[in-house]
Amino acid sequence: MKRLIAAAIIFAAIVLTGIGGILTIKSTGADVEKRITQIQNTALTDTDKRAEEFFYFWEDKRELMAVFVNHEAIDEIGRLAAKMVSAERSGDKAVLFESANEILFIIRGIEEDESFSLYTML
Repeated sequence: MKRLIAAAIIFAAIVLTGIGGILTIKSTGADVEKRITQIQNTALTDTDKRAEEFFYFWEDKRELMAVFVNHEAIDEIGRLAAKMVSAERSGDKAVLFESANEILFIIRGIEEDESFSLYTML
């Protein structure tokens, strides 16, 4: 009976960790999309260093996301965020929009890959 209880506790911990990861990914993805949309909407008229703010936002989130997501995707978003900062400083709107769109593509792919399923829970 003790083994059954231990197995149930371990299973519950795995499921709860998986659900926590999915919720973290969803909330971070929504926040990233909101920030990128703001950057895209204001980039033509006003550059209030939103790309730089996004870069620091991502630096704070990357460690938590790295627990649940492939490190290559996390690093790629970080690289693109740095590219956006550089483009914003130089006034290159095309590179800014291109990098922002790539970040959206990657974060949406992460959300799709990590959606709720038995595979992602284990």
